[in-house]
Amino acid sequence: NDLLSVVFVVLKDKVAQRRLFADINSYANPISQKERLMISEDNGYYKIVQNIAESGDILPERYVYFKSVSLPDAAKAITTGKHLTQIIKALLDEKGYGDWKDQVLPPKSDLEKAEHLSRSFLIEFYGKIDAFKYALSKDPSEIVDLREKNHARKWGLLFKPMPQVALAQAVLYLKEESDMDVSAIYREINKIDWSWNKGSQFEGMVITTDGTILTGNKIQKRLVTMILFWILGKSKF
Repeated sequence: NDLLSVVFVVLKDKVAQRRLFADINSYANPISQKERLMISEDNGYYKIVQNIAESGDILPERYVYFKSVSLPDAAKAITTGKHLTQIIKALLDEKGYGDWKDQVLPPKSDLEKAEHLSRSFLIEFYGKIDAFKYALSKDPSEIVDLREKNHARKWGLLFKPMPQVALAQAVLYLKEESDMDVSAIYREINKIDWSWNKGSQFEGMVITTDGTILTGNKIQKRLVTMILFWILGKSKF
C-alpha cells in the first residue's frame, strides 16, 4: 500500500555519488546548469572548473559565484562558474580540445593536459590584468564597489562576466594572430578605461543609453572587436 517506492543506495565514493545524482536527475527531474557545473563527473570542462575552484591556487572558490549562472551587482565575486567555463572552453578550442561531449568524460591524459593549459592561461589572465590582481589581493566584499560604473579606478566593466569572456577571447586571438608579445598585450589592456557610466565609450555598443548591459553572442563579438581595436591601434587593426 506504499504511495512511493524508495530505494536506498550506499555509495562511499564521492565520484559515484555525484554521478548517480546527476544521472537520475538528468532524466527524472533535470538539474539546473549551476548544479551540473558543480557536481558533474562526466563533463570535462566542468571538471576543470571544479578542480580549479577547489584548489584555490589561481582563483579561490570564494571569488567564483556558483549560486546562479548570472552575476548580481551585489555579488562578492569576480566571475561565475558558467563564465569561467566559457573562458576555458575558448582556450581549449584554440588548443584542439574543443570537441568534448558534455556527457562523456575525455581520456584522463587529455583532461590533465587541458587542465594544465587552463591553469597556465588563467594564472596569466588573472595575474597580469591590474583589476583582477588588485581584487584577488583584497577581501571579496570590495569587488562590489569596484564593479560600480563610475568607480575611480575605472575597472567597472571588468567585473561583469560577459566582458571578461570577451576580453579573454581577444587575448587568445592576439596571442595567435598578432605580432604583439604577451607583456605588450596586457600593458595595453591595463590602459583601457572600463568605466561604463553614461557617455562612456561602451554606450550604444554594449550598453544602452539607460545603462543596461546588453548580452548575447552578437554583443560579445562586437565587444571582442572593440577590444582588439583598442589594443592594436587603428593601423594594425
